Amino acid sequence: MSIDIVRGELERLFSLDEMMSLTTELLGFEPSEIGGAASKASFARALTDRCVELDAVEALLDAVLASRTEVDPRIREMGQKGLVQPEELKAGDTFGAFTIGKKLGEGPRAIVYSATKGGAERTLKVFRREATRDTRAVRRFLTRMRRAARVKHQNLASELEAGIEGGRVWTAYAPVEGQPLSVRIARTGPLHINEARNLVRGVLGALGALHDKGLSHGAIKLENVIVGRGEGGTPRPVLIDLGADRLAGPSVWSSAALVKSASPEVLRGKLGDAQSDIYSFGALL
Repeated sequence: MSIDIVRGELERLFSLDEMMSLTTELLGFEPSEIGGAASKASFARALTDRCVELDAVEALLDAVLASRTEVDPRIREMGQKGLVQPEELKAGDTFGAFTIGKKLGEGPRAIVYSATKGGAERTLKVFRREATRDTRAVRRFLTRMRRAARVKHQNLASELEAGIEGGRVWTAYAPVEGQPLSVRIARTGPLHINEARNLVRGVLGALGALHDKGLSHGAIKLENVIVGRGEGGTPRPVLIDLGADRLAGPSVWSSAALVKSASPEVLRGKLGDAQSDIYSFGALL
């Protein structure tokens, strides 16, 4: 990986004291906050990991190039083009506490995997770095997800959690066996009201549970309703992917699927609320 080249050059070109001086004087970090000061290798790893987390790898490249002339040409190339880090995880990879199973799908903002955590199956969504550049929006999104994790309802994803690992934002929840409502409608066409009734009630029940806690969903669309089987074989809708509006702001509505259901105030750049959810539900209906 490119980041391994950077670590190797730090170890080759700098003493531990020189790395610490570079960290303080050029990057503006306190070495005590970085950790790993026992050796050159451990500090180089801690420093690169910290720069990845803070989206400061290009700044680190600039600092290295400004301090040394005999640098690996690949470092100079990365400094000019920016460091392109691989987005996709492979089966068997470890991502924090998760072990990746297989890729389930991907979009412009995230990649979704099957995974395990402590022996339990999980659906893991890892956001692309470009979708999480706004650190204020990320913190707001994570707070929303942690609040939502306290809301328990049969039509909401269970075991919901979220965090940041290696500078990448993720969410996870217990797998939902079923298919998106968009797939079902694309295959069979509009649903008869008798068939749709349980789905409508389920989505409204999930929204009601969120709204009762002062939360809104923010991204209601057919693709975010997973239809599985409930008791007695009746369809059970599960509302997923809460909080997208907090993560990406108005730019999230560039998705054609979301524009179809976005409320007027959200399209004007405002954050959605419960009333926006109701508008979007009407569009979904």
